[in-house]
Amino acid sequence: MERIVTLTDKTNIYARIFEPGEPETGVSIVIANSLFSENKYSRNFLINNARQLCGLGYQVLFFDYRGMAESKGQSSSMNMESMSEDIRTAISYIRSESVKHIVLIGFRGGAIPVLSLAQDTSIGLVVLWEPVKKGSELIRFRNLIPMKERSFSSENNSSEADRNINIGGWDINPGFCEELKHWKLDEQIRTLNTDKLYGVNFGPAAKTAPKNTSADNYSVGCVDSDKFWHFGSSQLLLTPVELTDTRIRKML
Repeated sequence: MERIVTLTDKTNIYARIFEPGEPETGVSIVIANSLFSENKYSRNFLINNARQLCGLGYQVLFFDYRGMAESKGQSSSMNMESMSEDIRTAISYIRSESVKHIVLIGFRGGAIPVLSLAQDTSIGLVVLWEPVKKGSELIRFRNLIPMKERSFSSENNSSEADRNINIGGWDINPGFCEELKHWKLDEQIRTLNTDKLYGVNFGPAAKTAPKNTSADNYSVGCVDSDKFWHFGSSQLLLTPVELTDTRIRKML
């Protein structure tokens, strides 16, 4: 069963919840999408994967950050802290339903806020799906969409929009861009208890975990990136859902 809810915090956050049938695992998964253009193009892929995880007995919550996609707010108000707050709001909603275990999945740029919450003792497992290695990866391509097509920027007045930076159709404040420029995955991993981290790379087998991390703590599975970007997850030899399901069941 699928239902749409509004998570009320400082702003209204859109979320879609996938409820499993029997047997249930007692595990709830919160999926954090990437940002900007990647957020739009990966949306259907993640929703389809959420349905597959639900079919395996997991409750899954997929949400939109404030100011992006279906959630209200202005994209220019986004920053590292607001993304983390949005995930906390999703976690609080899940906790209210008395689940036994909470798992966070961060896809691409979603790894950034997910890792900021990795030390939360109530989180049983943090899974990174093809995480960005540097936050700067998310802001390499600016002004790819003409100004008139800024579908998520209409709430900004012109003077504010002029001060912001357009990334894939979203007006982003310069301070957030600076935060992203300085974010590095390997630095974040080194500061965390990696016993509950699990990474899935959607690329060639040559891809490895971030430098200076233990393979035992940061497990990496590989799937074919070309098929992934064509949304052909059913054709993959090892899908992110299969890899994640295997790791979660080791936790139970």
